[in-house]
Amino acid sequence: MSESISSLVLSDIQAACSTLGGWDEGKYYKEPDCIESLKDLLRYLRRDDESHEIRRILGRIQVLKTDLLPLLKFYPDDERLFDVIIRLLVDLTNPAILLYKEELPVEKFARNNYLEIVSHLQSYKLAFTDSKVWITITKKLEALLHKNWETRQEEDKDMIERILVLVRNVLHVPANPSEEKRTDDDVNIHDQVLWAMHLAHLEDLLLYVTSSDDETDYCFHCLEILSLMLREQSPEVLARAEQPRTAAEKDEDVRELLKAREVELARKKMQMQARTKRHPRFGGTFTVKNMKGIGDNDLVAHDTLSKLSQMSFDRSKPFKAKPKNRRPVLAADDVMRRSTLNIRLFLKGLCTDFLKWCYNPMMRTVKSFLQRKKGLAHDEGYYFWALKFFMEFNRHNGFDVSLVSETICKEAFHYVQTELEQYYEMMVTDKRKIHIWSKRLHVGLKAYQELLRTLAAMDSSPEQAVREAAKVLKGTIFYLPEYREIILHLLLNFNECVQPISYLRDLVEMVHVYVKMLQHFAQGHRHIIVKEKAKAKKKARKQKSKENNANAGVSEEVRQQEWLEVSSGISLALQGEEELPDDVVPYDSTLDNTENEQKLDALSRIHAALKARETAKAVALLRAGQQLWPGQDMFGSQEEGTEFQALKEIFFANIAAAPDASTAGENQTAEGNEEEEEEEEQYNSDREQEFHFDDFIKRFANPKVVIAYCKLLSHYRTNSPATNQQVLRMLHRLAWDLKMYPMLFQASVFKTFQNIMHDCYSLPKEKVDGTLKELARLATFVVRKFVAAAQENKIVFAELLFWKNTKDAYELVHGYGSGSKKPSKVAWTEEQVYELKVLYERYKEEMTPDKDVVDLILEHMIDDSRTRRSVLLQLKHLGLIDNVKAFTKKAKANAPWRGEDVIELRELFEKYRESTDIMGQIMEHLSVKRPRHRVVDKILEIGLVCNRVELRKKRARAGGRGGRQQRGSDDSGSSSSDDNNDERIYDLFKSGEDPVRPAQHKNGGRTPKNGASRPPKDAPTFRTVPRTEVATSPEALRTVLSKLVETGCKESLEWLLSSLEDALEDWDPEDPSSV
Repeated sequence: MSESISSLVLSDIQAACSTLGGWDEGKYYKEPDCIESLKDLLRYLRRDDESHEIRRILGRIQVLKTDLLPLLKFYPDDERLFDVIIRLLVDLTNPAILLYKEELPVEKFARNNYLEIVSHLQSYKLAFTDSKVWITITKKLEALLHKNWETRQEEDKDMIERILVLVRNVLHVPANPSEEKRTDDDVNIHDQVLWAMHLAHLEDLLLYVTSSDDETDYCFHCLEILSLMLREQSPEVLARAEQPRTAAEKDEDVRELLKAREVELARKKMQMQARTKRHPRFGGTFTVKNMKGIGDNDLVAHDTLSKLSQMSFDRSKPFKAKPKNRRPVLAADDVMRRSTLNIRLFLKGLCTDFLKWCYNPMMRTVKSFLQRKKGLAHDEGYYFWALKFFMEFNRHNGFDVSLVSETICKEAFHYVQTELEQYYEMMVTDKRKIHIWSKRLHVGLKAYQELLRTLAAMDSSPEQAVREAAKVLKGTIFYLPEYREIILHLLLNFNECVQPISYLRDLVEMVHVYVKMLQHFAQGHRHIIVKEKAKAKKKARKQKSKENNANAGVSEEVRQQEWLEVSSGISLALQGEEELPDDVVPYDSTLDNTENEQKLDALSRIHAALKARETAKAVALLRAGQQLWPGQDMFGSQEEGTEFQALKEIFFANIAAAPDASTAGENQTAEGNEEEEEEEEQYNSDREQEFHFDDFIKRFANPKVVIAYCKLLSHYRTNSPATNQQVLRMLHRLAWDLKMYPMLFQASVFKTFQNIMHDCYSLPKEKVDGTLKELARLATFVVRKFVAAAQENKIVFAELLFWKNTKDAYELVHGYGSGSKKPSKVAWTEEQVYELKVLYERYKEEMTPDKDVVDLILEHMIDDSRTRRSVLLQLKHLGLIDNVKAFTKKAKANAPWRGEDVIELRELFEKYRESTDIMGQIMEHLSVKRPRHRVVDKILEIGLVCNRVELRKKRARAGGRGGRQQRGSDDSGSSSSDDNNDERIYDLFKSGEDPVRPAQHKNGGRTPKNGASRPPKDAPTFRTVPRTEVATSPEALRTVLSKLVETGCKESLEWLLSSLEDALEDWDPEDPSSV
């Protein structure tokens, strides 16, 4: 806006303000054109620009204080005048943050304009301390509320809403403590406004609106007004307003005053010491001990003695500014203060009446509006504030659970928890408004914290019904994983750049309450079953056209392999060795299908069960189909023994799976929305398991959790004693209970410990509280452990610069690499590589029959921890050798057995005698490689076993349906079911049908490399079948083997092949006895 236009607008505004009215003998008289002038001001405000110049001009003129409020007081019965004044007041008192779309302006001039508007609003709030203004507004609001809905016009509804918005705007104006300079137990401007509203009995109308079912449209306005009225009050202080102050509270005030006085005296003392009578040029020359200069001598300083204590090399370094997005966020402006006794008594009565008459119905209404999206985007914040404030007030004021029954339930926990997750997701996605979402997350966190505190208070209630209700509710929130994960999730994702330290204090308090409740609950119950989320699985959803022809696209070999896997389970089910389910339904009787469609449905269910390896269900469905449609060949016959063949035909048939009845309608509606491309969707399956509190606490041994707690510990001087105690308890769990004290080996933590020790031992003993002493004990424990670790590990001093996880903490004390499941690969240094090249060039021509070049290198290397394999791999990496297998040592067939070899063999046998593969373990760990049969003969010779059979691999006892196995002891031999399976295979083989694949055993017999199981000795193989031809050429042999595979001898051939491979490995061409 240009200067000429600004001057013209200014003159018009001044003319309009001068025609409103004037004072005469203590009374304000309006002008005839008063209403028109007010409308002109409204039009000017509507046409205001982005700089809000019109609003700032009216603020400088102070038209609200000099004209608008006097008109409201002296002409309360003028309906037209009252309507225009209220509209103008609502516009002028609109919060400044809303004028800038809830974002603080960054540009310099815009920020100055914003601050000017805020100062005008603070002057408006001072003008509203007049009780006569509130009496006029209250009478008008009361008259409008007395009208019934039938007689209430739209103008009346708008007027009610404008009055409530005006009250909200006045209370929303922020306080200015630097200008007011008010202390606790004193009256500030906000208290004066509250007292003026109390004199006008405005709170009674608010209680009526919140409790009435006919005024639910204004519930959000009233809830926001209540939150602004009580924003500076503490629920605990209000609940104890009528109680006299205890001696402890008075002593606490005295201590705080003395502490502030000591801080002021210390600051003045430092200022006095900084002053010097001599000129700085003659400060003196000193040497600083324990601080080296450029050379080996001590540092020489030319400065005064008062500045030598602050000597640092960083003084001359340029300051590196930290980016704004990485700076810690400033603390919130929420100031809690203690008002005068009259104000506290008035607000306590308001809270008591609200809890008694309005809390439950209003919270029910507000929550229903929020769930139906009838409120604004941020209205749930007022719901969370009311939940937190009034539940805490009720907890300190007699604690009647019935007064807050609407919000102490499972639904309330679920709603708050889901909103917390939503807020965090918005913080991640909406970066521009991350600070706004962070504040909303903080409000929700306080609500969740109060829910937990109220639940903990219900345990100590004298009423049995309340304690039982708390027990049921705790069982719910401890059972579901969502409630257990939320606290750890918030801790792991704490970000100091967007979340203030007050948020961390509330978060730590919430974690402390939850963990303490969970620990007591776990101690009171021997076995706690909780639900856990299983690992997500991927489920493919293919095209509809491909889904119908899925079986057609599978190769015949794959289908034959699948049939071999499922046929063994079918044999068990048909012979009655597996229990069949009795609750199967062959088709869906709710659908109006024909008989042929019902048969197709039954066949598709059988086909689906076979594909899912549910053989018992498939056989039960087949027999159910036999009873429904007797004489049908497609279902076979139990008397004629054709069930197996019928199931085989159903398995190989191209049958599409039929949809369930519950999903039939959904599939029909989703047909048009199916995509042409394949999609993969993840689904989580929940499972139940026993809960262990120690395992839950171990999850807090995370570097992010330790960083958050140590950051809060660094503010121990400003923390409350309760907060310090909560931080101390968690660090004690980590350092003492879990033995993870190396996670606290960090320079910033030690700096905090140094300050704690200084405060603990510099102050008199009577001034040191118990929490500070416990923190000093923790610091002493951690530092002593650090000194002990430093004696064994000199690198621990460098580890102070880094935060450590559990693996790093363990290796810091027990040695690097000790925490790894697999041995860590040690990198080759340049010196070691050079040494390896020299040794290889020296000994590559000096090989002996007993030692090759690798053995000679290992003997002469400085690093004796290198293995033969690592040397071979490094030689290949350097290009010195081409093939590692050329240097692989062969078994020494004729090597004599020395005494140490026999002792080693005995030790290995005793160590692995309980193993399922004794010989495999012994052969792997023998220092001198020998043929397998030589080792077996030596074991028999020295009497460790009596029979070679004892050295074979042991089988696990088979069990379960479908060929599945159950865990058994390693000593169990082969069961009788194995023989029965082999007999069934042989019967099917003679009948010409496809054989049933025997059940696979993990440890059955001597397992070859390819995993095939060796059949028992008495099991018939292809050797017992009469042969009609002999292979005399490779082509003929290939033909014979193909025929044997087709007739069902594939398992036997695989076993024979694996046995020959094992024998080939044990064969030594230099030893004739090894054949």
